[in-house]
Amino acid sequence: MGIIGMGRIGCAVATRAAALGMIVLGYDSRTIGAAPYIMMVELDELLARADFITLHLPLTTSLST
Repeated sequence: MGIIGMGRIGCAVATRAAALGMIVLGYDSRTIGAAPYIMMVELDELLARADFITLHLPLTTSLST
């Protein structure tokens, strides 16, 4: 599973996906702390490798990354 946006909700989803035996790939534009069940990768790699992708991003007017 690929998770884009590793804030509070993204990390909660990652925890549950890992508990179900999924390999969890994460991407966030900001640096976050490492978790043993999340492999942080670049966005290109996440899109290429993930069978499922979830988005957990804030709605903002900013287009910056």
